This record gives sequence, structure tokens and C-alpha cells, in this order.
Amino acid sequence: MRPSKNCEDLIQVFEKLILHAYKDPGSKDGLPITIGWGNTMYTDGSKIKITDIITKERADELFGWELNNKAVVIDGHKLNLNQNQFDAICSFVYNVGLSAFLKSHLYKMIKMNPNDLAISEEFKKWKFNDGKIMKGLIRRRSMESTLYSKPI
Repeated sequence: MRPSKNCEDLIQVFEKLILHAYKDPGSKDGLPITIGWGNTMYTDGSKIKITDIITKERADELFGWELNNKAVVIDGHKLNLNQNQFDAICSFVYNVGLSAFLKSHLYKMIKMNPNDLAISEEFKKWKFNDGKIMKGLIRRRSMESTLYSKPI
């Protein structure tokens, strides 16, 4: 599967386009350093440096590269998702990372039964950053949950 335009749009609602590097505003230490559409590394694997500046074209390239990489791994786990479910998971993983997702109860629930109605509520538990509830994460998880549960 591939992320749809709905997935890209959902991510870009929350990952604002910023063409200069900045510290993560939600974390106590400001890490990771981010640029573009919430990217923390370049296509060669190098990390963003606080002095970096990119163009919108480069930001769009990094966004597509990172989203595709995450989508390939998610798809490789054979979770039997429909397009809306896949898009919601891609948005979630774009935000929390593959490692956190693959260790999560959310992942285990999806593996057992991707149509379990309790999955919608499981998304909403992921509203913390460095132990603090973040309003933006509450909104994001709500939108991901809604998309995940939306019939095709």
C-alpha cells in the first residue's frame, strides 16, 4: 500500500512547513532538531543541524522520502488494513516513529484484529510529550482515530 493524499494532508496539518531548523517545541530538551515538514534527518541519514536552511522543494522531497520509508515498513508487516486505516497509521508513525509504534499496544491490537473498535480509543492515549499532555497531540490523535475508523 501507499499513503494517499488524505494521509499527506493530515500529516501536513500538524507538521507545519518550516524551512529553517528548529528544536522540537514539545520536548524538554528541544530534541530532535527538525526541519521542513517535521523531518529529523536527510535522505543520506545525516541529522538536521540547528543552522540548516532548506527550500520548499527540498522540504517536499524529504517529506515524501520519509513518509514512503515508513509506509514501506508498515506495509511489510501485513496488517490487512484498508486505505483509511493505513493512512491513519502512517500519520501516527510519522509522528511517533516506527520503533515506538512497533513496541506499542496499538500495534499489537491492530495485528490481532485491525477492525477492533477499541483501536480508536488506543490512538487517543498517545497525547503526551515528555510527560505533558499536548493539545496538538490530542487533536492529531482524534483525527487519526477518526480516519482509522472511517469506512471506505
